[in-house]
Amino acid sequence: KVSTPAQEMLVKRYPFFTDALNTFISFGFSAADVFAEIVASHTHMSVLVDIRYLSHAYNGSSMYALSFLRALSRATLPDNVSVTVAAPTEAIAFFDLPRYGLHLVPYQQLSGVFDVGIALAPVNNVSQLIHLNDHCARWVVTHFDLIQARAWQLTLRDPMLPVIVEQGLAHADRIITLSEFSLDDAEAYYPALAEGLSERAESVHLGSTRDAAGGHLGVALGSDLPSRVASIVGGGSYLVVLGNSFPHKQVALAARALESLDTPVIAFGPIDG
Repeated sequence: KVSTPAQEMLVKRYPFFTDALNTFISFGFSAADVFAEIVASHTHMSVLVDIRYLSHAYNGSSMYALSFLRALSRATLPDNVSVTVAAPTEAIAFFDLPRYGLHLVPYQQLSGVFDVGIALAPVNNVSQLIHLNDHCARWVVTHFDLIQARAWQLTLRDPMLPVIVEQGLAHADRIITLSEFSLDDAEAYYPALAEGLSERAESVHLGSTRDAAGGHLGVALGSDLPSRVASIVGGGSYLVVLGNSFPHKQVALAARALESLDTPVIAFGPIDG
């Protein structure tokens, strides 16, 4: 803060000083101004885990984020790496996030700058883009699918969603997708991003024991299937419909469309609505 005598002298000598200073603070900071200290440092790495949105339900998206936090809490990190998890206050309470023993910050109280930010849930809000851009020198986004950009039920509520998804993919330093198909779909939907998108992306399937760096997590997957499902899977010829209770998943519509087939159908999600 400029001291009062010095400020008075500056304003007297340069009447435009106050306006120029306010303009610089509001609009003039460059990335070098904000991130110079952490970019120049090679002794410490700060990581932000960005969880702006967690629906209050144990669905695929929330379980993906919680699995990441669980794995992170069990990992042994180098002494020069610090991790901060930013999440909404309600989600912190609903999922009891303090149980993971990580440094937690309510999302709206986030401050400081980080070497890298990791968005565990797909970027679907302008404020999340601004947070990543303001606080992280580099950032990684998670990309599941293009429902946010395609589903009219969602875009009616926020017509900017297709643009937000596009900007998240365009400006991310790295992208984690849940399948090669989701990456191919993004390239087709946003042709302007097609060039170079795959070079920044890595596909890691949900439930995979392989991490994005190519290593293995060393965990065993598997639990007993219900007998009826096990018999269908054992038969070797069946269809799977994956979804949840959100209307745009259209599980019931898909199940009804497949009723006339002789092939058994396994549906994940409500089929009576």
